[in-house]
Amino acid sequence: MAKVRPRIRGQNVYAEDYAALEKLLPLAAEYGVAIVVVHHLRKTGAADPLDEISGSTGLSGGVDGALILKRDRGRADAYLHVTGRDIEEDAEYALRWDHTLAAWSLVGDADEYRQSEERRVIIELLQSSGPLAPKDVAEALDKNASTTRVLLRKMLADGQVVVEEGRYDAVNTVNGVNATPIGEETVYGVYGDYEAMGEEEEDLGMDF
Repeated sequence: MAKVRPRIRGQNVYAEDYAALEKLLPLAAEYGVAIVVVHHLRKTGAADPLDEISGSTGLSGGVDGALILKRDRGRADAYLHVTGRDIEEDAEYALRWDHTLAAWSLVGDADEYRQSEERRVIIELLQSSGPLAPKDVAEALDKNASTTRVLLRKMLADGQVVVEEGRYDAVNTVNGVNATPIGEETVYGVYGDYEAMGEEEEDLGMDF
């Protein structure tokens, strides 16, 4: 967007941001196409994903919808927030970078993916340092003790961990004996490629 929009005067930033994209709407309607404008996110986070788009709210106000793509540096997984006038309900999806296709692949619902990620981290901790009490797990991962205790109970019910005398362990390291390795699909449900990407990319917000 920065390469094609007029120079900003700074007199009314909202109006200038709005006008920069508003003219694309009738053009897209006339030819029946989707016009995607690629723009950057600001460095600081926000409760509303739209507020993370660099610039004023005029940018998101001047378009029909927005796709907010966020990824931590060095990670192969990302989150895509989808919102717009034609979107009945905002949605957030988890994505995984596919090195073979050189493209993002849809993994599933973002909340489910985050829960799966939390379980994966706990299992890896127990495999390396278990058995541990819930408070020890929480301290090691810098998590809330009560929340961690509830999650461990859910993992126990799902057969992902075992417990003895109040101390949890991964199911394949009970009493220090390595049992059959746990498959990703069995343990994590929704999972991603956790290997670091070769070249770090900047987070992008995409308006259309």
